[in-house]
Amino acid sequence: MPFFTVRHFEIYRLLLSPLVGNSILSIIIILLSYPATAQKMEYSSGSGAFLSLLLMLTVVTNIFFALLCYILYLFNVFAEAIFWRSSGFFTTLFSLITIECMMNPDAPRRLMFIPVDIPSKYFPLALYALFSIFGGPELSFLVSIFVGYLYCKGQLDRLKPTSYQLEQLEATGAGPGGYLRGIFHSLSRSKGWVLAGAALGHDAWIAVNANEVRATNSTSTSSSGGSGFPSFSSATTSTATAAKPATKELFPGAGKTAGGSSSAGRSYGALFSGAAASTSSTSSSTSGSAVVPSREELAARRLAAMGNHNV
Repeated sequence: MPFFTVRHFEIYRLLLSPLVGNSILSIIIILLSYPATAQKMEYSSGSGAFLSLLLMLTVVTNIFFALLCYILYLFNVFAEAIFWRSSGFFTTLFSLITIECMMNPDAPRRLMFIPVDIPSKYFPLALYALFSIFGGPELSFLVSIFVGYLYCKGQLDRLKPTSYQLEQLEATGAGPGGYLRGIFHSLSRSKGWVLAGAALGHDAWIAVNANEVRATNSTSTSSSGGSGFPSFSSATTSTATAAKPATKELFPGAGKTAGGSSSAGRSYGALFSGAAASTSSTSSSTSGSAVVPSREELAARRLAAMGNHNV
């Protein structure tokens, strides 16, 4: 709320606003949609870089929000703008969604149940429009999307710590501001912390186990490593086709399949294997050897010869 941030100089609100104002429903939605992509973003950049990204996006978004509200108040555009709120984790989450979408800006996505492909670079705005329909417009969400676009354009690079700085903090914790550096050094030794030197980069978005591969084959995936936040979107860049199961042969045999291509080891089927034995052996023989007649053929020839002799 700009009134307390500016008038009462409560600067801590710029950092702690995502921790307040979260409803039960918003917490459930965040828990269902956010952790998978957040984990990949953390593995791609490292825990220290991801933590600094969250802090930077939160502070920059709240600064822009407070300045914009105060300008609207001073110019009497909206007198109540000074009391508008920027709270809840969605304020930061919209920036993260924008950054994730801009990794592959031209990949099409679908917004929940809406059967329309939306380019990724416009997806955050479409998501904001959906939130506005159900919950009313929120200026803080729109500012958060704007900050996400600024980050992707490189306008906030000066605020990002370098990989060398993060590695130094994780390795020694020495230097100016030793107390804070000591805390950071202690965090880097906790279980699950991804060191800056061990960050995977773009490889973090590649499926690493059979379950993810099957999930990728059954759903559409974007080249940036995933659908983004699965409860909100699904990418439609490529659809994998499941292999058809092999058709079981109803009449196995040793010859050719009727109506199929000629190949050794297949037959006409059980019904034709006896009656067409001589025909198939004659047509497929390459050595020029004579065909041995059966008993029935010999008897038929003898009867034919006797009939001719009598005539």
